[in-house]
Order: sequence, then structure tokens, then C-alpha cells
Amino acid sequence: RQVNSNDSYDWSLNKAEHQVADFCRTNHMTYTIIRPSTVIGPLATYRAEGKELGPFKVICDLHDARKLVNESDQTIVVDTDSDASINVIPVDQVVYDMLYLSSINFGDQQVYHLTGTDFSIKAAMGVALDQAGLKNIAFDRRGAGYQTSSIDRMIHEHMARFQPLFHSHKTFSRGLPQHRNLGLKDLERYFGNYIC
Repeated sequence: RQVNSNDSYDWSLNKAEHQVADFCRTNHMTYTIIRPSTVIGPLATYRAEGKELGPFKVICDLHDARKLVNESDQTIVVDTDSDASINVIPVDQVVYDMLYLSSINFGDQQVYHLTGTDFSIKAAMGVALDQAGLKNIAFDRRGAGYQTSSIDRMIHEHMARFQPLFHSHKTFSRGLPQHRNLGLKDLERYFGNYIC
């Protein structure tokens, strides 16, 4: 079956969902698919567990190169769509959602999107850059005539795998009871704890 997706991660999740659905239909089983957005550490601790993907990994990589970046004589611009966004949900809020769904016997939907708070990539990464002490880097559209340097090329090659994140235009809506929305101050605490 053809699966449409933006990247290999989305593709693998979509393919797995189709396999589960096909298996359950063949074996006359009921099923419910839970789709959380980008899961981050618990809001109770602001600790970012599972740091290998997403914005936390991006900032970790840049933090490791901060001496080179901060000594650059130009601002390095990571090409990012101005309206790109990311939706994040703390893992403890995902657990509350699962408990709620269990209490209603998973309701009458086959698919639930567990969403949290939308942030623009520019705003979220701006907070992260401040926390990491990175001065000469920005997430934005590259202007005409943008000149690349060797450090610029190194960073862009290293972060090539994150390009889907910087150009994501996914729209999320929540159908379950609302959680507290996160703010940029919450992201500061997450990124600060992560970098420490």
C-alpha cells in the first residue's frame, strides 16, 4: 500500500499503523491508534528525556560547536520557513490522556491525536539558542546573496536530517480535554535542564 509522508520517520509510523489495522481487520479485533505529537519530558520535572531527536538534539549538536559558531564573523542562518511550527506535549500529559481514554473505553474513534502546544520553530529555537549561549546563529529564511562559510556549510550538512522539522507545516487540533498550554518560559526550563 502506498504511504504518503514527509520523511522516513512519518513513513515508518504510517506503515506500522496500516499493518496494525490490516491485522486487526483480518482477525476481527478492535483497535485504537494513539498519535501523540512531539513528546518531551514531564512537565512535573522539566527534564528532557529521550534526547536523540527533534529540537533538543539540534541544540545539543549546536551547543557542542558553540565556540566555533560564536567566533564566526557572520550570522549563520539555518534555512527555516517563517511559518514552520512544532507541536509539543509533555509525556505526563500523554499519560493523563491515555488514562482518560481508558476511562471512556477509548470512545468511538479509531484514531486519537494527542496534541499539546504549538510553537513557531523560530521562537522555539530562539529560546534554545539563548539557553545554549549561541550568539551568531539564527533560524530564518536565507536572504538573496547569502554567503556561506566553511563553518556554515559544516553546520548545515550536520543538520540535514532535521530539515523536515524546519519546514514543517502540520496543523494540530485537540479533541480531548484541554491541558495547560506551555509558554516560552516552559521551553527555557526544558532547554536549560537539557543543556546542563
